[in-house]
Amino acid sequence: MEKQMYVVTLEISPAFSRYLPGVEAERMANIIRDGVLAKSCSFIGPVPFKITVTKADEVAEARGEMREYVPEELDEAAEGLTTGLTR
Repeated sequence: MEKQMYVVTLEISPAFSRYLPGVEAERMANIIRDGVLAKSCSFIGPVPFKITVTKADEVAEARGEMREYVPEELDEAAEGLTTGLTR
């Protein structure tokens, strides 16, 4: 697979850092994978992908598959947005 590299930095205000301990690499990989699954689609059919997260000495991978674009879903989303704007 071709690599596309993104650097993601999670910053937390010192006032809240003790309430949100560092997220382990596996959980972050799953969070990113779930976001890609929920917000992405492909125009060429389902596309498998792999997320790799490295944190200190931890490395985690999460795999998924971008779903295929469905025109009806885009129409429904546009209708929801229009309805929200007219209220």
